[in-house]
Amino acid sequence: MKNNSYSSLLKGDPGKLFKGHSFNLTQEIYGESKTLTLVQNYFNSQNVICTYSINDDTTNVKYTYYPFSSRLPQWFQNYCNGMQNLNLPSSQKYNNEHYTLTIMNMYAYVSINKTIKGLNFTSHTENIEAFAEIRHEWGKFRHWLKNVNLNELTNADITKEHELILPINI
Repeated sequence: MKNNSYSSLLKGDPGKLFKGHSFNLTQEIYGESKTLTLVQNYFNSQNVICTYSINDDTTNVKYTYYPFSSRLPQWFQNYCNGMQNLNLPSSQKYNNEHYTLTIMNMYAYVSINKTIKGLNFTSHTENIEAFAEIRHEWGKFRHWLKNVNLNELTNADITKEHELILPINI
C-alpha cells in the first residue's frame, strides 16, 4: 500500500502579514513523490504557486493574474457573447515564449510557468516585479481583444480539445 499524505505546514492569513497577502505552505507525499508547495495570494487577483519536487530537485513556479477579480467589464461580456454567437469555442488560448492568455467562458487569466533547478520559493520582490510585467502584457492582450474583428476568428485554429488558438500578433 502506498503512503499518501497532505500536511499544511504554515499558513499566513490576509491582513496578518501585510495588506492583501496570504500564503499556505504544504507538504504532499503520494507514493514515492514528495513535494513542498507554497501558494501566495495577493489581493485576490494574483497568485504564485511554487511547487518543489524533492525527488527531482526542481521548483515549478506559476504566476497567475486574474484581471477581472470583481465585475466583468461590458466589453469583455460583448467579446464572449460575440464568440458564442459565432459558435466559436468558449475556451481560447494564446501562448508566446513567456506568457499564456487563457479565456474560458466569461473568465480570463494570464500566466507564466517556469521550472528552476533546486528549491526556489520566490520572494515578494520577485513576485511584485513579475506581476507588474504580467499586468503590462495583459494591457496588450486587452487592447487586442477590444479591437479584434470576431469574424476573423472563424478561421483560427481549434485544437482537438475544442480550444480556439487566438491569433494575437502583439
